[in-house]
Amino acid sequence: MMNPVKKLLKQYSFFTLITYQVKNYILILCSFFLAVGANAQINESDTTKFQLQWLSGGSYQTGNVELLRINNQFDLSFKTTSNLVFKSQNNHLFQEIVSKKADNDLMSKNYLYYQPQRRLYPYAVTFIATNYRRDLDFRVFYGLGTTFQLLQQQRHTVKFSANLLYENSRYANEFFNYSDFNGRNQIKATWSTVYLSGYHYFSESLFRWIYEIYYQQSLKNQINYRFHVLTGMDFKVAKGLSVQSRIIYSLENVVAITNKEEDMLWTWGIVYLIKT
Repeated sequence: MMNPVKKLLKQYSFFTLITYQVKNYILILCSFFLAVGANAQINESDTTKFQLQWLSGGSYQTGNVELLRINNQFDLSFKTTSNLVFKSQNNHLFQEIVSKKADNDLMSKNYLYYQPQRRLYPYAVTFIATNYRRDLDFRVFYGLGTTFQLLQQQRHTVKFSANLLYENSRYANEFFNYSDFNGRNQIKATWSTVYLSGYHYFSESLFRWIYEIYYQQSLKNQINYRFHVLTGMDFKVAKGLSVQSRIIYSLENVVAITNKEEDMLWTWGIVYLIKT
């Protein structure tokens, strides 16, 4: 006959295993619906007066692994006048694993476009960011640029852009992978950027492929450059509702000495878009 204590422990272990699996399934489900955090590509050249996309959610897991994840994304675009269009893309991610902070990242991109329905149009941009993993306390840059629409159709859009930016980045570290930047926690630079983006609809607009590529080069120091690639797919479920998947690769050549230069992220989820 089994010892009552052993029997209780056996039952408890089985219950713990079932609970752990259920929590895992809930976490996966929450991640599927809430994890998308990048680039729905709201098109500023769209004739729509107002576009809004909102994503908010998170997940929490306890047991063998304790994990907390909170994600918020807010994108909008609207016409301020007949000639000016304002677009804002905002994302915040907080993640904690076993009571240790893993992410606390803020990204806000804000654009003001002049006559974006034209083939060639100028814009002003302001960018604000923090990145816990990269020891980046605060980054701000602003500047001017021009976009040329290589292809502008209802189902196919390709744009090329170039800009000139001034940036100030403040780090939680004074030591970097290149000794030229050691001894101070701020890096100030003027950047030139080239940028290519586009999207293409297929299968009667049920499927969309999007992509964006940009390269940034510091005008002061050749070793200070960045490269970014995003590609993804959208599958339309209903009007305004789509399933999304994104793969994002980024390279930042100058980083705090404790960090890696490269990052890769895969996100997926469901997003709702309002257009009026």
